[in-house]
Amino acid sequence: MWRSSTEQDENGRPHRRPHRAPDYVIVGRVTRPHGVRGEVRVRPVDTAPERFLEFPWVYGTPKSGDGGRRQLQVRRARIDRGDVVIAFEGMDSRDAAEAWRDARIEIPGEWVKPLPPGHYYVFELVGCRVETVSGSHVGLLVDVLSTGANDVYVVKHPSGEEVLIPAIREMVKEVDVVQQRIIVDPWPGLLPEEDGSEGDDGAR
Repeated sequence: MWRSSTEQDENGRPHRRPHRAPDYVIVGRVTRPHGVRGEVRVRPVDTAPERFLEFPWVYGTPKSGDGGRRQLQVRRARIDRGDVVIAFEGMDSRDAAEAWRDARIEIPGEWVKPLPPGHYYVFELVGCRVETVSGSHVGLLVDVLSTGANDVYVVKHPSGEEVLIPAIREMVKEVDVVQQRIIVDPWPGLLPEEDGSEGDDGAR
């Protein structure tokens, strides 16, 4: 059973406050300019597209240049086929928008909203120790991939290999982001063959 500490919101619905929220949280990435008036298309990351309609401003970090984080005022935003088309103040041409291709879009950590029980932000999961139901160490969770049907946990095995674990209830039995531990019941053949020696993934 998936485990998380829960509270209730003002409407009595259960929710869970995020654990270990960083100062800045990635909510999207600019994929490309949109049109010729300076708008950009943003692919949401770990965030509902509708959330972007609430942001008065965001932080943007260009992929090129000095890599510095800049505050961008949102002039208007709309949802288009799962992406978000955003017009930022001072970005009035396609050339200006092109400079932000592949840029990272972030918000302050305190803006992160509570989630329903059993749902987690990527920043809560990365760094968790993954173990099997029998107590064997699988590795550290290093990334989460969104595939559409379900998320996939990317786990660095002590052997150095990356293990892909579907984030489905049949596989993931417990998530404890406070203790930074995830318990899984892997299918036969999912994990690398053990060589009889204990690996070291760098965790202490």
